[in-house]
Amino acid sequence: MTKAQKIFIGVYVVLILLTIAWIGNKQLNLDGNPIGQYGIKGTVEQGILPPNDYGVASRTITQENMEKTICNKDWKTSSVRPPSSLTSALKKQQLKEMGYKDTDITHFSEDHVISLWLGGAPRDPKNLFPQLHPYSYQKDKLEYYLHTLVCKGDISLRDAQNRLSNNWLHWYNYYDLGTKMAGVTVVDEGEE
Repeated sequence: MTKAQKIFIGVYVVLILLTIAWIGNKQLNLDGNPIGQYGIKGTVEQGILPPNDYGVASRTITQENMEKTICNKDWKTSSVRPPSSLTSALKKQQLKEMGYKDTDITHFSEDHVISLWLGGAPRDPKNLFPQLHPYSYQKDKLEYYLHTLVCKGDISLRDAQNRLSNNWLHWYNYYDLGTKMAGVTVVDEGEE
């Protein structure tokens, strides 16, 4: 084997390894294991995506009764929303426990990982997460969009809940909501 052939094979092997590493990182992002500037937990520390074990659905809202609850025009999230005294205290506690560098509570919403619009558990601490602004506003748009799909019967309630708890940012981009809902403000009554 000539020296040129050895160099070519070496460069080829390095390119294959770099491609495998790149694909591995992309798969981690799509599977809900965020990679940010601070490493694996980077985006969690920044308040964009919740920890992987967060996201709890309510046992009282199901596919079978959603026409009477979340898809009923008279049903309001305020009927199940926890008091701000609970969410404010939890937000402060989680900012500290999760090691956020920014601990100014006005920079965050205490967001339901699985939204109340989609049957999220209202008071479970594993369904509440301090989410950085403006990401909380972007997620509201996805929640509204998924709620519309669920109530039209285009996707199941469980699928929508999974999309919120498993890398919501991927689904926000997948549905191109930055373009489709540009300039739209979604108001969820009582959200902190």
